[in-house]
Amino acid sequence: MSDGKIIPADVMVELIKARMLSSLNTSRGFLFSGFPREKAQCKHFNEDIRPPDLVLYLYVRDSLLMDRILARRITATGRQDRSMDENLQRIKDHGKMIKPILRYYKKQLVIINGENDETEVFEDICNAIDNVLKNFPSTSTVKAVN
Repeated sequence: MSDGKIIPADVMVELIKARMLSSLNTSRGFLFSGFPREKAQCKHFNEDIRPPDLVLYLYVRDSLLMDRILARRITATGRQDRSMDENLQRIKDHGKMIKPILRYYKKQLVIINGENDETEVFEDICNAIDNVLKNFPSTSTVKAVN
């Protein structure tokens, strides 16, 4: 992971599973950012844990991603760490990796326009989550049986 390589899918899912199990009593749900990064992780997650209720994808054009990466790198370090070509290749690689994941989770997928301002993106994400939560049974409607 420190070399920037993907952890094997089964190992990653086991780590996630252990973390989820350790916080089941104190959590009302789980939100993952940047996971899964490959289709194999999707399959392992679905089989070893359960399919997710919602998959959010924040869509941003490659050109805007490049602008954001360059601005962040220069702001954070005062210099540019990677070349334009390296950044562009990373964006292209991500695009190739994400397509099979989006297809795999097409039933749970909600695409958010990540080019909107932060408030709109946040509201769109909240609305997507609210729409999923509307279909969950309410714990207040469960009656005890004597």
